Amino acid sequence: MMLAFFLSAAASAAPPDPAMLREGDIVVHKSRSTQSAALAAATHSPYTHTGLVFRRQGTWQVLEAVQPVRWTALADWVRRGRDQHIVVLRPKAPFDATKVRAAAEAYLGRSYDLLFAWSDDRIYCSELVYKAYDQAADLQLGALVPLSTFDLEPEPVQALIRQRVGRSLNRSEPVVAPASLLEDEDLHWVFSNDPAHAGR
Repeated sequence: MMLAFFLSAAASAAPPDPAMLREGDIVVHKSRSTQSAALAAATHSPYTHTGLVFRRQGTWQVLEAVQPVRWTALADWVRRGRDQHIVVLRPKAPFDATKVRAAAEAYLGRSYDLLFAWSDDRIYCSELVYKAYDQAADLQLGALVPLSTFDLEPEPVQALIRQRVGRSLNRSEPVVAPASLLEDEDLHWVFSNDPAHAGR
């Protein structure tokens, strides 16, 4: 029955069945923000935005780092993504979801980090996910790597650098990309409605 649901969801790009979700699940989608083309080019992945799922006010909501860090209804979050494709990931190791939520909520209202720096003054989406799990559960999810690891040559990437940096780029800055969560072997794939992921 679950297989039938998965195949149906993949065909219709339907959101995940709420019954399969758990507090602290990680969601990733294909953002349609103005910077998404540059992020996709730099990471070689269309998946450019992520957040954390928790029950809030009787519904599933996503705590995400946009401008500013805030709560968004899961249904709205899914609709915002290109093709409404979504991947739901879950740590394989045990963790206390209450502590992860508290660590993430500490960043509520924080401004979005347009420069993707690793300080806590401002924060971006995958940084929020990484730091919440690192601080609350000692789990390092996603690959924290130097900026130089990414493909910085495509024109959309160069245009974003010119627009936001306008000076020498710190290629040693540690960065964690949403796409790296999809490759993390410490995360279990709970759901995907993207036909490209059929068989995962």
